[in-house]
Amino acid sequence: MSPFLFSALRAGVGIAAGAVYVLAYLFAVVMLPLMFYALMRFAYSLFLRPYLRAWHINRIRNARYLRDVIRRGRSQGRRDE
Repeated sequence: MSPFLFSALRAGVGIAAGAVYVLAYLFAVVMLPLMFYALMRFAYSLFLRPYLRAWHINRIRNARYLRDVIRRGRSQGRRDE
């Protein structure tokens, strides 16, 4: 193989490797945060949203039960006297 052809091929490989490095950098900068966002959104919808919804429902229900207990206690008066 001639030295001129060999040096041209070597320069071409360098350009191709540089293009691959640039594409890998762009992938890391753009796609990895997007994938992290999609994963966190999925985890929120699967785990955290149902937990928060159940917590909120129980909080409302417990407050209603407590108000009911207080109301019954006031209406019945004190029987232990």
